[in-house]
Amino acid sequence: MPRHEMVVLLGDSLTEWGDFSGLSGRERPCGAAGPVNHGIAGDTTWGILARLHETTLLKPGWLFLQAGINDLAQGSTPEEIVSRLGRIWARVATDSPGTRIGILNLLPLCPKRLQWEAATVSNPLVRRVNAALQDAVSRGPAIFVDLYSAYADSEGDLPERYTQDGLHLLPDAYGPWTGLLLRILREEGERGGAAS
Repeated sequence: MPRHEMVVLLGDSLTEWGDFSGLSGRERPCGAAGPVNHGIAGDTTWGILARLHETTLLKPGWLFLQAGINDLAQGSTPEEIVSRLGRIWARVATDSPGTRIGILNLLPLCPKRLQWEAATVSNPLVRRVNAALQDAVSRGPAIFVDLYSAYADSEGDLPERYTQDGLHLLPDAYGPWTGLLLRILREEGERGGAAS
């Protein structure tokens, strides 16, 4: 696939284990081969910074980044997480200047099902990260993608039907995520905004 059509998904287990097959297909904006998945389970923003060259060497047309929940579990503050995410997208802008960047906020948690060892992480804390992230993205070269709202129920939680452990999405629950990315790719393609 031509590099200007390549889409890379970068993040942690939520990305690595995701079913993004809905982004595949010749009629899709990212080309027949579908996206390149650079998600690694357990990764943090520090880890992504350390391996970012593997992604920027590809010079993709689009990079979608979703990370930070593991940082929260390890005690990072929302401000520290957003600062490191800012360093990531600044490096992408420098090392791969033709790449469009989409920054996805954190998903809500499902407190009723949360089995994760870092159960001290809560939706109010996730929302603090997301608010700081949206503010930072509004001043930078990236596009903010509101993944949280695509999944949150009326109480701001991840619905039980989407998860088994309160954090990770079930394989058939990636439809809203894929739909958001497809909409962005189509809208930007129609505007002629895709990188070349």
